[in-house]
Amino acid sequence: MRAFTRAISLLAVAFAGSIVVVTPSNATFTPGMTITAGNLLFTLDTCSVSHLGVVGVANCNDLNFFALVPPLTPAGTVGFAIQGSILSVGGGTDDVSLLYTIDVIPPPSDPVHDAHLLMVGGTVGPSAVIAVDELITDGSGFDGWLHTSLASPVDSTILLRDAMHLTVLKDILTFSFTPDSLAEISLVDQYFSQVPEPTLMAVVGLGLTGLGLIRRRRKAA
Repeated sequence: MRAFTRAISLLAVAFAGSIVVVTPSNATFTPGMTITAGNLLFTLDTCSVSHLGVVGVANCNDLNFFALVPPLTPAGTVGFAIQGSILSVGGGTDDVSLLYTIDVIPPPSDPVHDAHLLMVGGTVGPSAVIAVDELITDGSGFDGWLHTSLASPVDSTILLRDAMHLTVLKDILTFSFTPDSLAEISLVDQYFSQVPEPTLMAVVGLGLTGLGLIRRRRKAA
């Protein structure tokens, strides 16, 4: 079991031209803790763990959190990672629920446009499950959903509405159904990219239009 855990923890996942590597961190969970990555502020409000049987994470203090910026994320994205042995063995389950918010720190004031989720984990035996599900909301309600599993460890979505403030409810689950099965998630990466605000784009557009008119007048003169 230790060999399996060590092997999973050393995995590196190649995605979008970047290598995401597990790195050590001493930032354990405290309610209201903040993580700053680029101009995004992540506030971790609540964290809870429900478990049964032999597990790797008994409470949220067994998890580490750290910021992610390029080259640990694809160019143009920033986020944070959750590291720990979310492990279930022989008919057990280990389930972590995390609620956090995302705020854009001006300047610049570009809203969040899309979200990406990456999971590193593995299973032993046919009767084991690993999954991460994530509900994203803004002030108007549902804004996006992400899901990863053993078969699909990476997921991305374009938000329904670009937003300056988001709330995210994340569930990280490992479940081993039989005595000879094992499931573990050792790393969850979460990162986002931003786009310019429509008002800024409008100002830029007006500026370009003005330059065009000036050039036309000069040519006419």
